[in-house]
Amino acid sequence: MYIARLDGSGIRNLQPFSLRPASWNVLAGDNGSGKSSLLEALHVLATGKSFRGARVDGVIQHGADGLTLFAQGLEPEGREHRYGYGKLRAQEPEIRIDGEAASLGDIAAALPVRFIGPGSEELLEGEPAIRRGFLDWILFHVEQDYLTLWRRANRALAQRNALLKQRASPAALQVWTRELAEVSAHIADLRRAALVELKIVLSPLLARFAFTESIDIQYARPTMPESDADWLELEARERDLGYSLFGFQRDDLRIRVSGGMARDILSRGQRKALVYALLLAEAALVREKTGKISVLLLDDLCSELDKNNAAQVLALVLETGMQAFITVLNPADLEELLPASAARQLFHVEHGRVWPA
Repeated sequence: MYIARLDGSGIRNLQPFSLRPASWNVLAGDNGSGKSSLLEALHVLATGKSFRGARVDGVIQHGADGLTLFAQGLEPEGREHRYGYGKLRAQEPEIRIDGEAASLGDIAAALPVRFIGPGSEELLEGEPAIRRGFLDWILFHVEQDYLTLWRRANRALAQRNALLKQRASPAALQVWTRELAEVSAHIADLRRAALVELKIVLSPLLARFAFTESIDIQYARPTMPESDADWLELEARERDLGYSLFGFQRDDLRIRVSGGMARDILSRGQRKALVYALLLAEAALVREKTGKISVLLLDDLCSELDKNNAAQVLALVLETGMQAFITVLNPADLEELLPASAARQLFHVEHGRVWPA
């Protein structure tokens, strides 16, 4: 989906804005001017979350009752859609697509948005949930019924954990143990299949980022109990802890370089380049499988990567037909890296005011 118009109000330090984005959108301004807040607004619209980890109430401007966001989107074949997100403090958001009430899942499916910037290296260094979410994002857009499956798994997990906290008997646990094991196995199979396809897309990207080391990514699942005695022992430990020690929520991705963990072996610059390659491959795979155009939010690109790698990022965005919103301190730093054929729009951001050049 291509964002052709973006309106917003009540967002952090930003004044109300109405923008007409192009394929490439450069947001230029000093630190603290509101550039990243504009990216955050797009992220909230598409996901209902802030990439800064803050609750959406924390994104609402000081003194404002709430925030509103509106986007006009164009599909590759030219169909137009309207997306709205409104949020009052301490209340549930109101979401609309083409004037009709919708869910966060509906708008997230229509607007594949990915943030890449400071903190994105948590994909390598952070908790396993971040890496699981990396694969789940692909499946959410590629597999039509994946959201339903994921919700089913979370329901089974919540029910089983509640019984464990009540120190329920093995008989009482049995139904939800079976359900969690079954749906977790299904999710693991889908994640593994997505990883196989991702690695095919990723391989040529790594060469363009000048990776000479062998990058290996494996899907890791904890060993499941094999005998009845093993299950009873596991459940006893789970009752003491009050939560399940097996299931889709315990899996991880092991990202290795030359036999060791990438987070331990690669330099800081290499880790950042690898994260960009992974997230670009993810978006490219979704485009290949579904035709969906991802919207990339590239925060502080020129500071995050050296010139050669930044140029590769921009070239890949152009080749895959994605839309990009890129923040910079000085637009001249980016101008020499942008492909000449890229349709672009420069926006100045100063003290919360956004206007086109």
